Amino acid sequence: MFPVHNQTLFVNAGTLQAQAAKDTICAGDSVLLSAYGAGTEVFAWTKGSETAVFATRASVKVAPLQTTHYRVRGQGTCGAGDTTLRVVVVPRPVAQATVSGQACSGKLLNLSAQTGAGWRYRWASNCGTVGSPRTAATGLQTTGSDTAVACQATLWVTNAGCTVAHTVPITLFPVTRQKPTLSPWPDTAFCAGQQATLTAASPPGFATVW
Repeated sequence: MFPVHNQTLFVNAGTLQAQAAKDTICAGDSVLLSAYGAGTEVFAWTKGSETAVFATRASVKVAPLQTTHYRVRGQGTCGAGDTTLRVVVVPRPVAQATVSGQACSGKLLNLSAQTGAGWRYRWASNCGTVGSPRTAATGLQTTGSDTAVACQATLWVTNAGCTVAHTVPITLFPVTRQKPTLSPWPDTAFCAGQQATLTAASPPGFATVW
């Protein structure tokens, strides 16, 4: 049996090197940058064309708003050196879901999303069945019910690996064929010019319109 040793070996460790935990991030995210090699003990990080040093550690977390180049300079026992790396920032898409149509159980609702070049879409809903869940605009066939139902539709929009979600709450009302009851009705006589009061009783969840 040979003893097992866990080691991390860096190629070209005699020169200063730098790497990002991820080369591409979504706008608003952060990423860890690390420098190593050449026995470096002192580090100086700068951004883009700026000369001001913003960090003096071997590793630094950054959150650029756009694609940015970073330079790190190092001084150590094996000499001095510098190197650069680039972090690509992908803009986040806009997830704005819109639901239109009659919010009645068993009816078809329309789902639509804001569009953008290269964006991909995905819909899901517990209100019923989405017709084409991978398109910006589609239909939602709601499930029939005898009572009011609270449910939702969710939209996910992805741009180059960056995903944003938006959920819209929906309340579905039952479709009724019950007629309201009128009182007094139907065999009540009134004299011409006499005032009378009619009362209508509608099923729960429905409004009465005269």
